[in-house]
Amino acid sequence: MRPRSAGGGGGGMRVVMPPVRNASTALALVVFVTSIVAWVLKDIGVSLYLQPAGVIAGEQLWQPLTWIPTDYGTGVLWTMLIVWMTGGSLESLWGRWRFVRFVVGVVFLTGLALLPIALVMPRAAGGIHMGGSLLATCCWVGYGCAIWNRTTNVWGFEVTGRTMAMFGVLLTTLTAFFSSPFAVVAQAIALAFTFAYARFGWPSHLFTAFGSWRLRRELDRRSKHLKVISGDEPQGPRGSDKYLH
Repeated sequence: MRPRSAGGGGGGMRVVMPPVRNASTALALVVFVTSIVAWVLKDIGVSLYLQPAGVIAGEQLWQPLTWIPTDYGTGVLWTMLIVWMTGGSLESLWGRWRFVRFVVGVVFLTGLALLPIALVMPRAAGGIHMGGSLLATCCWVGYGCAIWNRTTNVWGFEVTGRTMAMFGVLLTTLTAFFSSPFAVVAQAIALAFTFAYARFGWPSHLFTAFGSWRLRRELDRRSKHLKVISGDEPQGPRGSDKYLH
């Protein structure tokens, strides 16, 4: 899955599978292994899925981390496929560590955001959550945001990155419509974080703007102590050299 400019011509597109050494492939394997382990452990009372009530009570503090690569049933294979292929394409654009920070960071922050929501709206954020589908969403929508106006081949169809990103939003909207808005709270939060980072550059742009504001403020403060010297003022024997010291 390789992007190209929207107006570009040329030969056909071909899907290039990422090698095993890629972070996207490793993450897909982690999803597979963790999902199986989570399924086995639940029978002995240990849950790797995110249950906000248990975390808030201080009984299952590991879950904001362990829920990230978990999924259930056929969703495991779907998540692995998206993370492996689309995530591999995103990794090729951004690099390994930026890709990992993005997908893992978004799901982790989503889990933290669910905790206060569960306090005030138990129906919206309560229950059991699995982060695997959110990893797939981050890869799919994040890749769409990254290429945006360029095109790529998706299942034989040439689409723009914008279309890919909007397709991810559409799936979440349809789930909310046919099921319940409460069923997609985690997806909605993850989508917001994904667009904020992949499309709008948050928080790096925010830090850059803050740094520019601090620099401007410091320059304004120092300019108040500067003295404007007129060229008509008498100069000493050394002339204007005195202003060099």
